[in-house]
Amino acid sequence: MGPGGPLWRVTNERDPYARGPDEQLSLDGASVPFYLIHLAALGVFFVPFRWGNVGAFLVAYCLGSFGIMAGYHRYFSHRSYKTGRVFQFVLAALGTLTSQKGVLWWSGHHRNHHKHSDTPEDIHSPRRGFLWSHAFWFLAPKYMETSPAQLKEFSAYPELRFLNSNWVLGPVVLCATMLALGGLPWLFWGGFLPIVAMWHATFTINSLAHVWGSRRYETSDTSRNNPFLAFITFGEGWHNNHHHYQSSARNGFFWWEFDVTYYVLKALSWVGVVWDLRTPPAWVLAGAAGPARAEVATDLTPAAARVYGTAVRAMPTVEFTRNLARHVACPTERVAGGTLGAVLEAYFARHPAVRAYVFDEQGRVRHHVTVFVDGTQSRDRARLDEAVGEGSVVAVMQALSGG
Repeated sequence: MGPGGPLWRVTNERDPYARGPDEQLSLDGASVPFYLIHLAALGVFFVPFRWGNVGAFLVAYCLGSFGIMAGYHRYFSHRSYKTGRVFQFVLAALGTLTSQKGVLWWSGHHRNHHKHSDTPEDIHSPRRGFLWSHAFWFLAPKYMETSPAQLKEFSAYPELRFLNSNWVLGPVVLCATMLALGGLPWLFWGGFLPIVAMWHATFTINSLAHVWGSRRYETSDTSRNNPFLAFITFGEGWHNNHHHYQSSARNGFFWWEFDVTYYVLKALSWVGVVWDLRTPPAWVLAGAAGPARAEVATDLTPAAARVYGTAVRAMPTVEFTRNLARHVACPTERVAGGTLGAVLEAYFARHPAVRAYVFDEQGRVRHHVTVFVDGTQSRDRARLDEAVGEGSVVAVMQALSGG
């Protein structure tokens, strides 16, 4: 069935991507609103057409989509830029208009997706079934809870915890506002229809963006770049770019890759609403054009070059989060992806040491470390209150990364 897997995948203990008994299509009471809103959206065919109705749809779609793409995704999931507490709340509130549950629930599951992308632990990989990855995982009772780690990170913000627990207020306020301003036509056009459209636009990134499109980067998952999906999601369709360098506030890495979400964020940065927007570094952009691998390694290790001098040019570099290697480069070879153990085992068969950058789940460097073939390590930057003992190289690196 290709890289995306079949439309449906039934329980099969020999299939690592098969869904368990608690991951089947949900028809319970919690799913009823999802189906009813789809039916209600058909109401647009039973009211007179007016351009004002289209305008109501576009306003709701743009506001809610910005809340998801700029807020739930690029800010709360990846912390790709900074903002103040007030606008942080505005982003979370706009995201609730889409009826995609709470901000901490959404961002927590999205971080899990990046941690396990297209492995059996990825809860919405198309390899588990295309329709499951598109929408049905969203309805599964098993995944209704918010990640404890995500709650802990934002525990200082009671307003975010409130929105996360009471996200249903978003679609209720949206529909009530549209009904008050434009009657039934606006309720259908500016309430129910944009909610359904925003659901499926977002869901295409979990499903279609992993099976349809082109691949600039050889990531360890099946992510693709797709201009059509980028158009309907205001820039999220450059998904292969995003999976290669997820901490960027800009998913369209090049000028011809339109990214409306980034354009709005950039404009907001001019007036001080947001700041410190992360963009792809030179080595990411150069990697798309296939630069000399020695240049890639040098660009990846400027701090190491100052410590080790020219000898660093002979040292491979590993970028990874927890137990997943995201990128490996050295002067003579370059590979992408794989489990940490497999990648390091392959490198230590040919190299005496490996240079590693350990990232947290927000894309920030936690450690710079050099690990030698005997498992010892030289830590150039680390938290002083974290003690990591010596041992096998994989055990050392897993301890450093928290995986």
